[in-house]
Amino acid sequence: KFQPDKRAFGYIPQIPALTNARENVASISQEDQLKEAVKSADLFVEKFAEHVSVDAIVDAARKATLRYIQSTTSTQNRETVSGTKRPAEEIGVTKLANNNDQSKHPRIALKSA
Repeated sequence: KFQPDKRAFGYIPQIPALTNARENVASISQEDQLKEAVKSADLFVEKFAEHVSVDAIVDAARKATLRYIQSTTSTQNRETVSGTKRPAEEIGVTKLANNNDQSKHPRIALKSA
């Protein structure tokens, strides 16, 4: 399905050598099964790297992380609640008359950003 807001980093082709790989090793010793599993994994990684842009995946992850960090640090001056990224006022924290904070969720500990 075409998704214009998504970016494909490549494709993983069908790898004939891996077809029925599990069934092909069912009758051999566990040690040989492990050796075949490692060979299959190596082949998959090789084909993956040939057809998928790993550098583009890492770059996209780096950019997404940077955007996330920037979005969370832009709200530094707002009070937050530990264990959540939402501002305190969004989860029902209110000021008491003596200027202390009270949460409608007693197990949530307040902290200053």
